Amino acid sequence: MIRGAGLSRNDGGTERRRRRAVQPPKPPGGYGVVVTVDQSRAVSSDIPTDGGAISATASDGSVFTLTIPPNALLSDERITMTPVSSIDGLPLSGGLAAAVSLAPAGLQLFQPAILTIVPARAVALAEEITFAWRGNGGSSSMPRTPVRGS
Repeated sequence: MIRGAGLSRNDGGTERRRRRAVQPPKPPGGYGVVVTVDQSRAVSSDIPTDGGAISATASDGSVFTLTIPPNALLSDERITMTPVSSIDGLPLSGGLAAAVSLAPAGLQLFQPAILTIVPARAVALAEEITFAWRGNGGSSSMPRTPVRGS
């Protein structure tokens, strides 16, 4: 039940340590962040039970595609993707590369879906960090699983 996901840079520099010192305390289960979406770029599509895909493009040209396989949904579902314009409190020194908010919140899939993020500016694979949040960003997490690059 992820509300949104994104890609960030982590350059490992000293700036990271300074920024961490001024971040709000980490809430249980994640970091406290404030997510701002670009409603003018929101895209919605009705996805049937036999699967489908939806894409959205951020103002900087980053492209997000959510591919939902057959049998992932119990019934047809209206999915909305809204590009994120900023995330305050993201505890990474490289800043936000690209992120998208997904709706409806709390939707459960019964097969894994694939979210493909093509950022407008290239991010070196060694610097990629994926993250996710719930709600309006009150709790975010950074999965420990590696990103699969192409």
